[in-house]
Amino acid sequence: MKTASRRATSAYGKAQGCAPQPWMVAILLNGVINHLEAAERACADGRRAESMRRASKAIAILQGLRDNLRPEVSRRLTDRLGQFYGTSMVRIAHLTRSGFDANTCQRVLADVKLVQEAWATLDDRGSTID
Repeated sequence: MKTASRRATSAYGKAQGCAPQPWMVAILLNGVINHLEAAERACADGRRAESMRRASKAIAILQGLRDNLRPEVSRRLTDRLGQFYGTSMVRIAHLTRSGFDANTCQRVLADVKLVQEAWATLDDRGSTID
């Protein structure tokens, strides 16, 4: 496992109580990834409306994740998760305006995949907050 991935897994292990169950977050982030990949393909095929629809769905999922954070568990961690979700939403919105620049899209996807992998790893391990 990459060092960054280990760090992300550790951080999200602590954040587990700040968000819905890890398996649920992992599945939802997988949906974000799928919608972004589909949006990128649609844009490349000249299907702008489909591209915008898919990007909007990815943003809606991230908004839902951010809205369901529980700051009473850990303000610091929920702030960081909220910042990640918010920044990702802005980056995706920017992609729709820029015609899905391939490099930018791949960077957004890589970031979301890293976080999705961390949540999936937590679910596989059955981790809890100590």
